[in-house]
Amino acid sequence: MADFFLRIYDRLAGRKTVTTLIVMLIMALCVVSLSRLNYKEDIAEFLPIDRSDSRQTEFIEAVSKQNVIAVIFRSDNSAAGSTDLDVTLAMDLFEELWFEYDTLGLVPDMSALADESAALELIEFVQKHYASFLTPDDYDRMDSLLAVPGFVESRIEAAKRSLQMLSGSFTAKTIPYDPLNLFGDILLGLLDGGSGSASSGVSGSASDDGSAADGSSGGFRLVDGHIMHKTEPVGILLFESPFGESESGQNADIISLIDITGAKVAVETGIKVSSVGAPVIAVTNADRIKRDSIMVMSLAVIGILFVLWLSFRRLDYILWIAATLLFGAVFSLGLIGLIKDSLSIIVIGMGSVIVGIAANYPLHFLHSLSDTADNRSSLKEMSLPLLVGNITTVSAFLCLIFLKAEAMHDLALFGAFMLLGAIIFSLVFLPVFARPAKRSAVDASDGEESALSYGRRIGKILSPLVIIITVAMLIWGEGSSFDADLNNINYMTRQQRDDMELIAGSMENIGTGSLTVLSEMLRPDSDKAVLQERWVNFWQDHRETINELEEQSRLAGFSEGAFEPFMSSVRSVPDIVSSDDVAPVSMSSVMAMLVESLSEDFNLILFLCGFIVFAFLWISFGSLELALIAFLPLAISWVWILSIMELIGIKFNIVSIILATFIFGQGDDYTIFITESVMHEYTYGRRTLKVRRRSVLVSAVIMFIGIGSLILARHPAMRSLGEITILGMFVVVVMAHFLPEWLFGLLTMKRGRLREMPVTLLRFGRTVCAFSFLILSVMVVTPIAFLLFLGRRREWKERWLHGVIYRFSNFVIRRVPGVSFTLDNSVGETFDRPAVMISNHQSHLDLMCLLMLTPKIVVITNEWAWRNPIYGALIRRAEYVPAAEGIENYMPQLRSLVERGYSILVFPEGTRSEDSRIQRFHKGAFHLAETMGLDLLPVCLHGVGHVLPKRELMLRPGRITVTVGRRVLPDDTSFGAASRERTRAFNRFYREWYAELSRKLEDAAYWMPLVRHQYRYKGVEAQRLCRRTFREMDRWREVVESISKESEYYVMSETGQGERALLTALLHPEIRIKAVMNNPELYDVARNNPAVPSNLTFELMENG
Repeated sequence: MADFFLRIYDRLAGRKTVTTLIVMLIMALCVVSLSRLNYKEDIAEFLPIDRSDSRQTEFIEAVSKQNVIAVIFRSDNSAAGSTDLDVTLAMDLFEELWFEYDTLGLVPDMSALADESAALELIEFVQKHYASFLTPDDYDRMDSLLAVPGFVESRIEAAKRSLQMLSGSFTAKTIPYDPLNLFGDILLGLLDGGSGSASSGVSGSASDDGSAADGSSGGFRLVDGHIMHKTEPVGILLFESPFGESESGQNADIISLIDITGAKVAVETGIKVSSVGAPVIAVTNADRIKRDSIMVMSLAVIGILFVLWLSFRRLDYILWIAATLLFGAVFSLGLIGLIKDSLSIIVIGMGSVIVGIAANYPLHFLHSLSDTADNRSSLKEMSLPLLVGNITTVSAFLCLIFLKAEAMHDLALFGAFMLLGAIIFSLVFLPVFARPAKRSAVDASDGEESALSYGRRIGKILSPLVIIITVAMLIWGEGSSFDADLNNINYMTRQQRDDMELIAGSMENIGTGSLTVLSEMLRPDSDKAVLQERWVNFWQDHRETINELEEQSRLAGFSEGAFEPFMSSVRSVPDIVSSDDVAPVSMSSVMAMLVESLSEDFNLILFLCGFIVFAFLWISFGSLELALIAFLPLAISWVWILSIMELIGIKFNIVSIILATFIFGQGDDYTIFITESVMHEYTYGRRTLKVRRRSVLVSAVIMFIGIGSLILARHPAMRSLGEITILGMFVVVVMAHFLPEWLFGLLTMKRGRLREMPVTLLRFGRTVCAFSFLILSVMVVTPIAFLLFLGRRREWKERWLHGVIYRFSNFVIRRVPGVSFTLDNSVGETFDRPAVMISNHQSHLDLMCLLMLTPKIVVITNEWAWRNPIYGALIRRAEYVPAAEGIENYMPQLRSLVERGYSILVFPEGTRSEDSRIQRFHKGAFHLAETMGLDLLPVCLHGVGHVLPKRELMLRPGRITVTVGRRVLPDDTSFGAASRERTRAFNRFYREWYAELSRKLEDAAYWMPLVRHQYRYKGVEAQRLCRRTFREMDRWREVVESISKESEYYVMSETGQGERALLTALLHPEIRIKAVMNNPELYDVARNNPAVPSNLTFELMENG
């Protein structure tokens, strides 16, 4: 990928005029496109509404389209003691002045009187469904009334008088449904908030909770047609704005006119006037967002410029960073303008968050340019980490598209496109324009501590603490919760909050309160049949009442069909409506759904961001291990963030949920950058951590300034984002500061030195499997052996235990993961006669390689094996002998073992060899053979020290070969007669024997795993070149293997990155190899391999 940007640079370098025209053309096209955008301030667009859920859809439409404005009239301090009359007069004056001041006709239907049409519609609905509201008590009451003599006649006369009075217009609408006034209590109960007897339900138990008796739930009354608070002289004038809630410009004109009119009313009457409602709050929010955005962006820009000046001391670098951000913002808005016609302005207000990320790209490039003083070199070095960081961050932002909230989609596009524009400018245009700084004569890396050494030193201190705290948080932490209350993320003035508290519940009643009352008075679907049966039975029992009603209405002069609605209902099965049919969308139920939806969205964002970031890390690094190193700081950071938020009581909301995107976006930039720095040092031996850590530090400071400025915002949504993000990014910066270096060091270093073969997950898994099986087997056999030997020792018990050890060793050593095993017993040894068996010592696996030869073996062990907590008890049961206590003390036991046919195994070297070469022999084994008159049985082990070296506990892939030699009889003097002579002779013999085996067994395929592992964790390109070299191995392997063993010095041309030279040196350790290279970068890779042997040197041939 670096080559792609280098080719573009080569074409544009030296053509700044053409490059400038290209930039200006792109900017001009984007400006034309973004001019089409409209900007919205609707906070409800951040709600994660599921459009497939009709209740949520109804709620969001009610919230987002609600255009009712409530004008509040109340006494101020100077007018204490005002009456209802004072307030109603002030309301009438407000209406009169409104039409005088509203010259534009913004609200032509302003009225101080309440609109009764909604109440009449509600009453008509109840009249048509009386049977749905009646309770057993109601039926008892009606039965008693109908039993009164003359009741029907008196009620018909009363109805006639009512129709002749002023209220007759209203009565004319109610009498046809209830001419006997049997159902009046139902209407009274409805108008009184559902507290009447009709709400008691089928059970007949009357409700007496009085929930609607105060002013918080239906707590308003009508005074001369004006809406008044039930207990206080506070009036409310309601009207609808003709403009949508998002049309804040026009709504602002209405609010301004309310303020002007209200001020005049206050002067003349002493009544204070204020307003509240969705359009009012939307205007307030829009104004607050604009003010906060200007303040936040201004502070962020000033602070960032100050930090950049301290960092670079160059005005042109600061201007180039600003130009990158400007290009990114215009580029983003231009692309959005092509696919959308509107954008949430709150998203623009969050621009400081995205600025903190976008500034990373030019910042890191310019820091590298300051260090290398060469544009092309900096581009080559920085293109990959910057591009990987950009891809993962853009992908993380695009994850927001999967959320249900519309504004999150805007944020996803704005963030992704801005970062895309910033990376294009940083990698395509910035290298052409930026001038390199003069490089210091002193190398920036002089005196710099190795990244791996630093990670190891800091990791020793911090890693145990981080691990303990993280585990504790995982066990006891519950995670943060969500706050779905829109009021907590809407900005309202103190007066608006007071007004909202005053009419809390009643503003809801304007749209859904009557439905709430109906829902409380009605019964569920399951009671429909009961209600129908009760109605039908009642009127069948009172058929004479119906006949009497017809007769009395005719005598009173009513027309024949005057009471048809009533007569039809009592003669038929009624249509029952249930509480489920009229259930309103309650705020509490929807908020519960929103919390659940937020939780689902949050989990979705975490999963998608985590998955996408990890996948790109894996692809870009070409290694699962490196992907985990870069990803683990982010995962651990999330555990800490959620636990700390829970501890200090911070909750997520519908806006701050984007923290997940930001953490993965900004955090992975840091971890990628640090991981790349450690890889760079491991690959080339060049220490760049100091420069990159300084770049990350400056980036972090810029980020904290950019996001920290949101703390100063007064808008709750913007401020909450700042609070949570600062907490989150602080944790991420701390984790990214040491975890990648420490984890990388665990894979590549041991005891302060580079590992010959770095640890991989495959090696780790194979080792865990092998040693787990070993430990498990020992844990099973040991208690069995303990129980077996509780009684007297018997020969059959000894044979059983040694047989188990023999079979177990045979099984395990032939199945070591990634290792092949070969037994060479060409001498035909049967192991049927006791002997002193001797062998070279390379690894912990040596013992199993020898115990699998025959069950008739006992071992002279060292103190460590004798006291080993895993298998120490087992070898003691098997009658092994500790060498530390002196063999002389165990001679009787050894003689007894020999007499029973056991051979005695001794390692003459006494300890394992670190490089697999034969060490000096001790004479103990030979003295023992001489004393006891036993044969010497030599066995040579090869490859065991390469599979599991002395200083490691990780298995390597390889081949193990066990070669059995010819017995040497006690009277054989070919190795000398005395034990001292035999010691020296066998030492020489073993050196020659092992060297011969090495020449025979150590071919190119044998060393290939070690060579391949030299290029692990050195990037995709290094591994690709290594694979290509080995694919072509057939063309050069024969040449390498055919080099004369008699040569002392060999010069070769190395065209790769050291693979052939390293393989040649490993195949011919006796020859000094010199590899000549002409590529400086590959030369650094080759000579920095930790497995380069002492017989190999690299030389860089100067060009020209």
